Amino acid sequence: MMSQSSEVASSTAKSSSGKGKGIAKFEGDEKLAQGKRLLIKGEHDNASEIFEEALQLFVAKYGELDDECAEAYRMYGSSLLQIAKRDSSFMGDGPADESNSDGAGAVNSESGDVGTASAAGDRLEADDMDDEPSTFQLAWEVLECARIILERQASPKAALELACVHFDLGEYKLESGAFDEAVVEFKKCLGLRKEHLPATNRILAESYYSLALAYSHSQKFADAVSSFETAAEIINANIDALTSDNDAHPDIASLREVHREVMLKVDDSKEELKAQQKATSEAQAMMAAIRGTSGTTTSASASSTTIGF
Repeated sequence: MMSQSSEVASSTAKSSSGKGKGIAKFEGDEKLAQGKRLLIKGEHDNASEIFEEALQLFVAKYGELDDECAEAYRMYGSSLLQIAKRDSSFMGDGPADESNSDGAGAVNSESGDVGTASAAGDRLEADDMDDEPSTFQLAWEVLECARIILERQASPKAALELACVHFDLGEYKLESGAFDEAVVEFKKCLGLRKEHLPATNRILAESYYSLALAYSHSQKFADAVSSFETAAEIINANIDALTSDNDAHPDIASLREVHREVMLKVDDSKEELKAQQKATSEAQAMMAAIRGTSGTTTSASASSTTIGF
């Protein structure tokens, strides 16, 4: 199954049409292409540095929230998120969710205020400051800038780029423990991808899988089972298509392994659902028993009073 990082890395580089038409190739575009090549190789740190340089060039040329800056924000934010996730897995720490805090990082998405853009820009220019944000926080700020820009665009390409941003924001929310908010982000991602991609596209399987994980963390196991099963169905459809074309296709074995792992998640979620339903049933029975006892006492007490409602 194609990963989000692979999707981001293999996306088509921006054309030099529009503002850059008729001019020598813009260095920012070259930096983006270079960063994507590094990302494909798994060199996230080097890619992030190149994407940062690209973003600085785009912002300097076009302005903080110009449409031309969307991809640079998205690629830089995504690479930062991957670095933060990697580092937190070593340290055992996730991010504190700062996305709803007041202050310099606030964004007015309706008016296009540049609170987050300014904050991210300040980070780019203040690398020597002692109170720099965490990599997770910087990733969120940069991705929010990409979201603001892409939400006002109407093209299918922008919609799929926005889906990538929502996916990354969903991962950020998962890492920060804001599981219900992660569900919201993954559902937005999935809605855009379902609208613009074929029903059996592998990226949809990954989107359903991530949504299912968010549901699981939110203790919504019935929804998790449904989403895991949909991911498995999409993977199975890809296996069938490849098998009918070529039994020796190199992706078949890896897809079968992914399908097996997803079905294990289905089984785990079903067990969690059963346990949850059992606990709920027991709690309801206990409450009914308590209410029954309380009702008897209340009835006796009420019969001895002259005041009623």
